[in-house]
Amino acid sequence: MKYYLTIDVGGTEIKVNVIDENDCFYFEDVHSFPAQSDGNKDEIINNISEIIINMIQKISGSDKKIAGIGFAFPGPFDYQNNICLIQGLSKYENLYGVNVKEAIETVLQESSVKAYLHPATKMAFENDGVLFALGEAAFGQGVGHDKIACFAFGTGCGSTFLEKHAVVAGRNGVPVRGMIYDAPFKDSIIDDYLSARGLKQQTAQFYDVLLTGKELYELSMTGDKTAQKVFENFGRDIESALWPFLEGFSPNVVIFGGQISKSYEFFKAGFSEKFEQKCIRISENTSKSTMYGIYTLLKNGSKPVLDHTKGAKPLYDQVKNVIKMKITEGTYPVNAQLPTEKELENIFNVSRITIRKAMEELLNEGYIARQRGSGTVVLRQSKIEEDINSDRSFTDELRANGIVPGTQYLKLRTVIAGGTIAESLGIENGTKVLELTRVRTADGVPIVIFQTYINLGIVTVNETELKTTESLYALLENKGYPVTLSKEVFEVALSNEWNSQLLEIPLGTPLLKRASIVHAHAKPLLYTESTYNGHIYRYTVTHR
Repeated sequence: MKYYLTIDVGGTEIKVNVIDENDCFYFEDVHSFPAQSDGNKDEIINNISEIIINMIQKISGSDKKIAGIGFAFPGPFDYQNNICLIQGLSKYENLYGVNVKEAIETVLQESSVKAYLHPATKMAFENDGVLFALGEAAFGQGVGHDKIACFAFGTGCGSTFLEKHAVVAGRNGVPVRGMIYDAPFKDSIIDDYLSARGLKQQTAQFYDVLLTGKELYELSMTGDKTAQKVFENFGRDIESALWPFLEGFSPNVVIFGGQISKSYEFFKAGFSEKFEQKCIRISENTSKSTMYGIYTLLKNGSKPVLDHTKGAKPLYDQVKNVIKMKITEGTYPVNAQLPTEKELENIFNVSRITIRKAMEELLNEGYIARQRGSGTVVLRQSKIEEDINSDRSFTDELRANGIVPGTQYLKLRTVIAGGTIAESLGIENGTKVLELTRVRTADGVPIVIFQTYINLGIVTVNETELKTTESLYALLENKGYPVTLSKEVFEVALSNEWNSQLLEIPLGTPLLKRASIVHAHAKPLLYTESTYNGHIYRYTVTHR
């Protein structure tokens, strides 16, 4: 079972829950921990890391897999590069300039929960307002609506505009950053009015002491007309501040969240009839929606907006380019499993046909590969290089490139040599040789088929030896037969049904074919026909 840790980071406390791959919260109640936001860098990072470790340990089952760890982290914050930019806010100031993702990952890799993490475990950071909107769109009041405007009234006025689950900014009346908190309003900015402090300030003209939103709500519940009047004035400010943005964006639904939204029954009295027609909905649980937003971000990433206008690039090409960008920037790392076709449909809001066309293009361009039992995985983008003058084995070549070699044994049998095989090994037609067929992998991805014929007149090997050695060359050298290459022939071809299946590539993929003869003690010992995935492997020639 895959699990996603959803972490809402506040200045005084950090709230955490876990959501499984079936969209269900693992814990009935949110777990809260002290934030220690005034500590030094190491204290803050270690505290957050210990919280993560604590929560992972609470999940039962030895087969648990942590697929993602996501944070609703306060700003200013460079969410794309995971760098904290907070200064002068009396919280997390000692994280200024720190790559929080890298710092936490470093601690976790040395921890007791390392076994439940792997390179594909995603860690992401985002603004709580965006995450609240993503959660409402996928699981809350925004379900079934294409255009959504979300506003959270709390310590400030958070805002996010979504179109087909993608964040909108810089168009249709939405500010460049998608946030309205600093937009001019009355004698100041929106944040000073549509917030807890703004509501509190409203009480100054009616009461001798300033009242909190909670106190106003409690008075309003008793029928206090003055408290209700304060909320009515607050409602008028909401309409006046939000109206220009709603007019430009034209959302299907407007969703209010945050603590103040619980007083909607009172501040809606300040709304005009035309404003109420904007289909206003109140979030059932702002915190829960934020955590669902973290979960959505971890599973699907930020929703890209595709260009559907006339003359734009085909949708499959736009989808392909977005995925390529995510691969290049490391969102989808090497060997990571890509979302399923169904999940990609949801991410891009396009048809299955469009997704399949995009995936086929990425497959043909060598960005991805299909693996049995693993789905679609990301391939390394730098080709594996082998110097044609090198006598190193395939295993040593991969290790020299920082790649983990692997072997899938397919067939070992004795056959009668003839034609090219007999000629290459310098034996008579009809002589028995040992045929060994293997698929070699690089970081788990099939890249080459080796069909090797061993001259039994020189050396004998058994199946156990072949299956327990990483390198055939090393095995032969240990038997007293140091190998040297004497002849190699290269050609190009397109994959057929047989090698397409073994290399898990589309029919007609470009291949690099290599026939080689290996000698030991000046006698032909091996003849090998190698078939490489041309998208992944290449040879270089160094002239001396």
